[in-house]
Amino acid sequence: MNIRTGKNAKFPYYARNILRQLEPRLLFRMRLPHILDEASGRKDFDEIKSRVNYYCRVEPGSTLPPHSPTLAQHRPGDQKVYFYDSYEYTRYFPPHLQWHFAPGDAPALDGIPTVMKCRPTATSDDTAMAVLLNLDKVRHFIFLDDPTPWEAKNATAIYRGRMGRNPSRKAIMERYLGNPRIDVGDVSRPGRVPDQWIKPKLTLYAHLTHRFILCPEGNDVASNLKWVMSTNTLAVMPRPQWETWFMEGTLEPGRHYVEVRPDFSDLEERMDYYLSHPALAREIIGEAHHHVARFRDKRREDIVSLLTLHKYFRNTGQL
Repeated sequence: MNIRTGKNAKFPYYARNILRQLEPRLLFRMRLPHILDEASGRKDFDEIKSRVNYYCRVEPGSTLPPHSPTLAQHRPGDQKVYFYDSYEYTRYFPPHLQWHFAPGDAPALDGIPTVMKCRPTATSDDTAMAVLLNLDKVRHFIFLDDPTPWEAKNATAIYRGRMGRNPSRKAIMERYLGNPRIDVGDVSRPGRVPDQWIKPKLTLYAHLTHRFILCPEGNDVASNLKWVMSTNTLAVMPRPQWETWFMEGTLEPGRHYVEVRPDFSDLEERMDYYLSHPALAREIIGEAHHHVARFRDKRREDIVSLLTLHKYFRNTGQL
């Protein structure tokens, strides 16, 4: 992690993943049976199985098109982080296995069993074919240490981001720009949005002086939600429409985050409620920390990832 900004450091990430490609894949394929045996003997195996079944809902007997790509054909493309984050686990499996892989934001669902970063939270036959893996985690999976109690922070809210395609973000700017209780700003380059919207970027730590951080979705999930929920600040957002490895679809309003309308029009009302009910605010922060803790055990994350891919290849009739 970059201790100045709070974001993950890019150089160690790329160096580590480049070196991974030099390691013989055969060694990892030989380790896989031992890792699967280890998983079944863990005390948290029920939790592991629950997560695997959440990420991979592909039913036994599902099929891939005959000419689907093989793991041997998996190569870095324009979106190298998606290759690196998937290759970390695909190297444990035989290279002849076939799969469908959809890198990028908000991929289209086509009814084919496909590994991807995110999918809609709504349950449907198409989302059942969307298999989640932890992709682009150098950008999305960030957790912070925050020693400041909620009550010691300013009784204000903050949002920094780019407007993108999501109308919630535009509504935030139009409704709250200049509001002394809600510090909002667009970090886009000049010329892309109205000049009065533009404010300089802030470090992640600079956000933590506020009691509320707005987490509107962008192209898909809210990229700041994970680190916000690891802090002593309340995440404020509409009910999520997209989910990733973080299992946003399991988050409950009023338990893990403060729910607002899609246009954030009731934001000040919700702020006032929790400012007058600090015990409830602390409970939400505690539940958010409990959810975040599920993802902070690296060995368990590795096991869940491998079992998710194992289930995908097994249920598509290849293992």
